[in-house]
Amino acid sequence: MLPSIFFKTYLTSRSALYFAESLPLTALAQLITGRKRSEFQDPEKLKNLLQRMDQLLTKDAESFANGDFPWSLLKPSTPLSHAKSFIDVMVDGFWVARRMRHENSKDFSKVSPEEMEGSPDYYKRNFHFQSGGYFSRSSAKRYEHQVDILFSGTTNAMRRQALKTLLDLKNSKFSALELACGQGGTTAQFSEIFPKAQLIATDLSPSYLQEAKENLKDKKSVDFLRMDASNLSFKDESFDVVFSVYLFHEMPEEMRQKTIKEAYRVLKPGGRLLLADSLQMGDHPDSDWALEQFPKSYHEPFYPNYIRSPLKNYFEKSGFKHLEEDHAFLTKWVVGTKPLAPH
Repeated sequence: MLPSIFFKTYLTSRSALYFAESLPLTALAQLITGRKRSEFQDPEKLKNLLQRMDQLLTKDAESFANGDFPWSLLKPSTPLSHAKSFIDVMVDGFWVARRMRHENSKDFSKVSPEEMEGSPDYYKRNFHFQSGGYFSRSSAKRYEHQVDILFSGTTNAMRRQALKTLLDLKNSKFSALELACGQGGTTAQFSEIFPKAQLIATDLSPSYLQEAKENLKDKKSVDFLRMDASNLSFKDESFDVVFSVYLFHEMPEEMRQKTIKEAYRVLKPGGRLLLADSLQMGDHPDSDWALEQFPKSYHEPFYPNYIRSPLKNYFEKSGFKHLEEDHAFLTKWVVGTKPLAPH
């Protein structure tokens, strides 16, 4: 077994690469919009973020050293494919900055009407000002790289720390449902950590689902379905686990509660719901400034309400028990259990 310093060195190097890639994108955005990111104006804020990021990477490295996660999760892309992806992100960064400058969140000039058909109105927008919103294959292809630049290469580390709460199921056969799988970033992590699980991954976006299918084409234990997380078509008590990562902050408040209730309905008694998303106000007071800044820098209209609506409250209202809550860097998660039926 390799020591944690081996994994920490790799994870830190990867993080440094994505942080470096964020610098020209930030400069481009500042040039076009005339706005400056506040953390670069306050060294103490940046220092605090870097310290908490280091704590996350230390935890993640220890998890690999302890055998919690398979090494296959650390397989990097080739230098050529990474370079091509970064060039694509940089080119798109110009258009993202233009939308940001003009606050244009409904630019779907290159999206077919069929792609958006059947989606709720709140979903029909350019979240993060990204090209095509969630309605184009090109957006799906560059999404993971964009998010990793935003989080300085720590996206999967945060996902893994949330999934670690289910680690007692690592060698078990169980049924799982993922809500809002996107292009399959968390799906891939889950399927490697829990190889015996039978997983159904759902999302509203046809393009992102197609990209997820392509990314996980070798995973025979994963099926993909287009479905609204707040209106699931599954029968009652169908799954042992329901999970979702980075969904709630992009939903209106009423849709969040509907989604939790649907998750409760389709869970078997004793089943667990895991929700991971952005930190909320007060989770780590030194980061509250970043939560206030985020929706101003990116198009996230439901985020201000989200950060002031504790996730635990949604769980409690829907009947979940034995709630557990934790956070790492910029992500928090809550796990709740559906009570066993009375005898």
